[in-house]
Amino acid sequence: WDAPDASRSLLAYFARSERAALKEWPLRKTPELPCESGEEQPKTLFDLCMWGSSAPAPSSVDRQSVAIKLLMDEIMAEKDRPVAIVVDGMNLFSGDTHFRLPHPDFLRTLTALDASTDVDLYPQELPRIPAARFTFVRALNAMMLDPSPNRLFITATTRDFKPF
Repeated sequence: WDAPDASRSLLAYFARSERAALKEWPLRKTPELPCESGEEQPKTLFDLCMWGSSAPAPSSVDRQSVAIKLLMDEIMAEKDRPVAIVVDGMNLFSGDTHFRLPHPDFLRTLTALDASTDVDLYPQELPRIPAARFTFVRALNAMMLDPSPNRLFITATTRDFKPF
């Protein structure tokens, strides 16, 4: 599972910033995905990012995590194209995030998931989510441990990080 707001933002930003390259990158590992009636199956990495980031709630909560996992699987499977991955604040992935486990009442009453959605409804009751549990962080770690001649990682740490 992942934090829905962070997943949606990552997918939307990645699709917007790398539009041309992602539209030329066909899906190779992604299985057929559940789509709404009239919605087309994603065929490129750009389509996958849009599939995961633009669906209305409540299906968007599940789609975001699935799309992040499939996106990282597709990038990891790529052996021909040069891939550069730059991560600033790599040390933030070793601790807890500011995200918390959602309260059951939050999911039950969810009607929309947008920038105004309060995912920290009951923050005092619920533990913070460790970054190592996020699909994105696990996939980054797996890619770094799987050497590939077409992949370059550049990472930096945040010097003045103050824990939450």
